[in-house]
Parts: sequence; structure tokens; C-alpha cells
Amino acid sequence: ILLDSMQAKHRFMVSALTRRYRRDAADDFLDEMRRTLGQLRDALGSSERAGAILVTRPERVVVSETVRYAESLRQMGIAIVAIIVDAIERTDAEIAAAMQELAAIGPSGLLFALPRIDPPPVGLMQCAAALGKLDSGETVLGRRKSVPKAGKGLRSGSRAKRTSNAGPARRPRDDDRDRAQRTIRDLLRTLTIVGGKGGVGKTTVACALAIYSALDDPTRTGDVLLVSSDPAPSIGDALGIAVANWASAGPEPLAATPGLHVWQMDAASAFHELSDRYRDRIDRFFDALTGGSIDIAYDRAILRDLLALAPPGIDELYALASLGDALEEGRYERIIVDPAPTGHLMRLIELPALALEWSHRLMRLIMKYHEVSGLVEAAQDLINFSRRTRALDRLLHDSTKAGVVLVSLDEPAVVAETKRLSAKLGATGIAIRGVVRNRVVKQAERPNHAVTPVIVAPDTNPPPVGVAAIRHWCECWRLQD
Repeated sequence: ILLDSMQAKHRFMVSALTRRYRRDAADDFLDEMRRTLGQLRDALGSSERAGAILVTRPERVVVSETVRYAESLRQMGIAIVAIIVDAIERTDAEIAAAMQELAAIGPSGLLFALPRIDPPPVGLMQCAAALGKLDSGETVLGRRKSVPKAGKGLRSGSRAKRTSNAGPARRPRDDDRDRAQRTIRDLLRTLTIVGGKGGVGKTTVACALAIYSALDDPTRTGDVLLVSSDPAPSIGDALGIAVANWASAGPEPLAATPGLHVWQMDAASAFHELSDRYRDRIDRFFDALTGGSIDIAYDRAILRDLLALAPPGIDELYALASLGDALEEGRYERIIVDPAPTGHLMRLIELPALALEWSHRLMRLIMKYHEVSGLVEAAQDLINFSRRTRALDRLLHDSTKAGVVLVSLDEPAVVAETKRLSAKLGATGIAIRGVVRNRVVKQAERPNHAVTPVIVAPDTNPPPVGVAAIRHWCECWRLQD
């Protein structure tokens, strides 16, 4: 829409000056973009040409997010052609319930199960061999009565060694536990961001750090805020709260954990409200102008839609930048952020500089008019956003007040991505406080993450859900020697 408005003004100005208009490269570009976008929409909306294969895990938190994701895809007109449930190692009632819930959101007969494979496949040949172990979901459900014991693999390729580690995690010895708890306390800063690849348990680790900070940290004196800036938040699922849109409008106190507040940010809605306020002020400004002309009408259309040029992810940054005000005002002693996975996190870290440049350019465009005072009011939210973004960027680069905790798994692909993320974060000057090795079994080897300290978080069966279970799990963390 914005490009069309700018092109319309371009045509108007050329026609007014030369009394004729001849197509140019801008017209060709717009026509090509329209064709490309139209072809993409047609392809994505055709179930014969495109479809999504969802890969999930048989865990309550992951299943809940998969259900929401499937509904979002349907609303966009994208067909779901199959669902693969990965890393299944037992076939008890809990797994059966997860499989049945997933079967309800996918096409009939196209739910598949893949057993946990140890070690994880690496390379084309091993990945192809792993796909050869796929079972139909109906077959897995049919085995439930004959294989009731937790920890049994579905096939010989399953992780049979894990049977010795099934059930709740065991607490380490008191001295090991004390060392681990001191290390956890050292990981936390005024602003702590928990990062990692999707599916590593990042949300559960963020919840554990927040619960520890609120209930078990003797140095805490103020309230703690646990924030999800992920467009698909799962904090409510991890805490066992099934209320739709819980804590999305703003921070909510967690009754089971005094001093802890939770906010599942709806960043898109927050930025949409900003855009609406901006457009309303632009409209009021132009309505007040006298002697309106076609030229001004084009300018009005262009200015109304300038926010559409915002860099991708600006909505998440806009919501996150507001947290700086909460810290300055002393509303929270600590804020723990559960962002989207690796790619989104790096974009979020790199956005402040890009967003400042964008907002400055936007202000220069707005200020082209002589009636500056009216447009200053129209752009007030942008000015505030610029100020908050600078403050957030300063906070992120202050290692005494902010840092990142990385979450990883003992799998080659995850370890490699964790190392890349660590290197990228190091290049930005943002401190990495440590690594949490999640879902560790007794027999697991210790990968070199090149970051210290390293906290070992044990695998539990089933995964922890709810404040009590997550708190107990956190008490079982230990410091890697």
C-alpha cells in the first residue's frame, strides 16, 4: 500500500511538471513485486502445490504450542500434510493422550512417530536411515497396552539406556547442590535473556530461573518479572496454566509464587496500537491544514503508512524496550526474558541500532513540513520509542546489569548452533553468563561449549510442568566440573 501511494505521488509530480507520464523502472518493479507476491499467495493457498509438515515432541508444552501453530496455519490457508512426533521413547497413557490430541489437528492417517535415536543422526545417510524408523501414529497407540513401562524404546534404535534415568530427577548431594545454586544466582542479572535453539527447553529453563529468583534466592529484595517476547509464547503451558491469552495484556502475579509476575507479550498488538495512534495523529494534522491539494493528499497517504517500512521484528523490540521503563521506575528488581529461538534472538539483539536509524530517517521525512509543531505531536510515540531503544541498548551492553544464558542439548546439531550463537553474541559485546545443558542423562558425554560456567539440568520423565515440578527440577541442577 505504501509503495502504491509513493508511486501515485511520483506519477502525479511527473505529470504536473512534464504534462505527460511515461512508465519507468519503478513501475516495472512494482508490477514484478505484485506478480511475485500473487504467485506466492496462490502457491501457499493450494493444497496440491504446498503444505506444512509439523515436527513436534510428545511433551505437554510442545504439543500445546503445536496445536496453536496448526490453527494459525489453517487461518492463513496453508494445508497441514503430515505431523511427525519425534523422540518417542515410551508408550504410556501420557504419550497416548499427546498422540490423540495431535491426531485431531492433522490429516487422517498422516500422524507419524519417530523413536528417540541415540546418538542423534548426523549426515544424509544417517538422517535417511532415521526416517526409515517412522511408525504410524495408530501403530504407536496400539502398542500402549503391550508396552506400558516408561522408558522402553519403540524399536531397537531407541534410547534404551535412558530407562535407568526415567522418573523424577534426583537431587545432587548437598555440597554439589549448594555450588549449583550459587552458580545459578551468579547467572542472573537485572536483565537476563535465555537464548537457544528451538526445542531445547528454553522456556522451562527461563521459568526455572524466575522461580528460583522469586522463591530461593536469599539476595532478592524486589519483585521478579518473567517475560516472553516470543510470538508463540509457551510460559503459560510450562507453568500449567490453561487459560487462553493468560498474561497477554500485561504482567500478571503468579499466585503460587509470591513476588513473581508473568507477561506473555503480544508484541504485534502493542505495535499495532502504536501504528493506530500515529495514523490518527497524522489524519488530525492533515485535517487541520488549509488549502488542501492533491499533492497534500498523496503526502498524507504516504505519511500514514510509513510505519509499514519498519524493520522486521520491530514490534518485539518496541514491546521489549518498554521494560527499561519498568526497571528505571523500580517496579521489578529483575526481568528474565524468554525470547523466540536463535534467529529471532540475534535479530532482536541487532535491532536497536537498525531501529534507531529507521526512526531517525522516519523523523526526517515527517519534518519536511513547515508546520512542525503539529507533526511533533503526531510522532511523539516514535520519539519515546527512540529514547527507550537507546536505553535498552545501553542496558544490554552493560555486563553488570544484563547478560544471556544459553540453553543447549547434548546433540551435535544443537551444540554447533549454541557455539555459533555464542560467537555472534560475543561479537555484539553482550555478556554470556553461562550455559545450561538440558535433558542430560547419566551416560551422556560432556560437549565443549567454550562457555563457562556450565549448569547440568537432568532429563526427567515426564518433563516438569507447573511451579512445584519446575522448582524441584531446578534444585536438581548441578555445576559441571
